[in-house]
Amino acid sequence: MRFPSPLRPRSLRGQLIGLVAALGLPLVALQGWFAYREYQAAVAESSAESLALADANAERARQFLQQSEGLLQAAALEFGNAYVNSTGPCDDAMRVLMSVFTFVANAMAVDADGNIICSGSGRDASASVRQWATFEAVANGAPIGRAPAMFGTYSGEWVLPIAAPVRNDEGDFVGAIIGSIALTELDQLLGPVRDSET
Repeated sequence: MRFPSPLRPRSLRGQLIGLVAALGLPLVALQGWFAYREYQAAVAESSAESLALADANAERARQFLQQSEGLLQAAALEFGNAYVNSTGPCDDAMRVLMSVFTFVANAMAVDADGNIICSGSGRDASASVRQWATFEAVANGAPIGRAPAMFGTYSGEWVLPIAAPVRNDEGDFVGAIIGSIALTELDQLLGPVRDSET
């Protein structure tokens, strides 16, 4: 009768390989975990930097638009009645306004009905802006009229239109000054922030 032979002990080489595997696999897993944590930290840091840059750009754009609106309101208050009550073409006056406010792609003076009295772009001044959201806002008593970005019919480029009301000495609405802020100006405004972060 033959008895089964006992299992032979593993060779020294086999034992060493087993020991390395037993110690090495947890180390590899630990390294992978640390690498994953570093990746997560890098993603979080990148997200925080992107949000900070977006916040900075949004704040600069907000300040720029506020200043633009303030300048347009000041022009409407100071010269608006002269523009609206002009007995002759005032396109040159609108061009001067555009040369002073270089961020404006076009400037127009309109009467209380929204009819264009003059336009700095030199385009058709017989059209009406009665249906424009900016004009409707100031005609209904808003201190400033705003509208989403649009392709300017008169400026021929993408703009943010804003309007400031013109009132007579009795405080009655008699017209508006409408300015179209070129989006290229916003791009130039935000450029330094974007470039300084790269």
